[in-house]
Amino acid sequence: MNCKICNQKSDLLLDSTLFNKTQKVSYFKCSESNFIQTEDPFWLDKAYSSAITKTDIGLITRNL
Repeated sequence: MNCKICNQKSDLLLDSTLFNKTQKVSYFKCSESNFIQTEDPFWLDKAYSSAITKTDIGLITRNL
């Protein structure tokens, strides 16, 4: 993957699990600019599928 800032080669930095599942996302770091980026975001549909999540503990306070 190339860096979105300087277009140089970015190396795999780490993999992380999404949504407490087996689905993983990879993070890449550019050795030139030190910019860290993910692969193309394939998880956006899942991330925005619900406006309310179980972990949103401030929902009631914001709506008072």
